[in-house]
Amino acid sequence: MKQEFKIEGEYIELIQLLKALGIAETGGHAKYIVEQGEVIRNGEVETRKRAKLIPGDIIEIDDLRIILVKSKKCDSQELNYFFLLPFSFFETFFLLPSLLFF
Repeated sequence: MKQEFKIEGEYIELIQLLKALGIAETGGHAKYIVEQGEVIRNGEVETRKRAKLIPGDIIEIDDLRIILVKSKKCDSQELNYFFLLPFSFFETFFLLPSLLFF
């Protein structure tokens, strides 16, 4: 089975990927999977638990093939700006000042 995984930053560590995909339930389980040599990265067995996976890497575990791709920058930037604005314009200029003075 083939699957794409979008990387938000420059890289993702191997054990984080295994947890994010639900292949491993815990960090310890992810480390065990890697230690057993079950992870193939770009055609070679990957034994580094914290290997930095980058867009373009192909990870294979059993019959699952994961292709890492870069997430679109505009999507993640828009999301970050959204979380930087905790209040609406109305709340910032009308509601909050009234709460501070009463």
